[in-house]
Amino acid sequence: MILGSGETLLSRHENVIMDVSKNWRSWCVPCVLAMEAGPFGCFLTDQRVVFIRRPNPRRAGAYLMTPYGAPEGVAKAYKARKILEAGGFEYYELYIEDIRFYKAYRKCVDLFVAGKGEKHRATVGNGGARPKLRTPLISLLARNEIPPR
Repeated sequence: MILGSGETLLSRHENVIMDVSKNWRSWCVPCVLAMEAGPFGCFLTDQRVVFIRRPNPRRAGAYLMTPYGAPEGVAKAYKARKILEAGGFEYYELYIEDIRFYKAYRKCVDLFVAGKGEKHRATVGNGGARPKLRTPLISLLARNEIPPR
């Protein structure tokens, strides 16, 4: 079940492209979760933003397949295959209270997250897919008084 106790589902979105990096910087930052491995389903609740997808072993580490990145790419592909064989999903959640600020662009929103001693930058968008994610996400952030930058 996606919803936690006391949570309300605000909207659901398909074909969401999401990329999470390990730091707030823009360049040369390792990925936690890469968009190249396929689109997500997204659930906006009053407390969290939840992303879920079936893993794709063929695409999981493909973006790392360079001479220096191949070991990590093979490891990500192996992990995705094991999750898929077990009938599992790749899952990522952002608690609204951990989002410090956001930057809105024409087709995506950058969320800057700081929680549990870590900083992450999540880029979220769904281009031309319906229903659009950008507007409900920004209104959810505004309702929770998270400032834009």
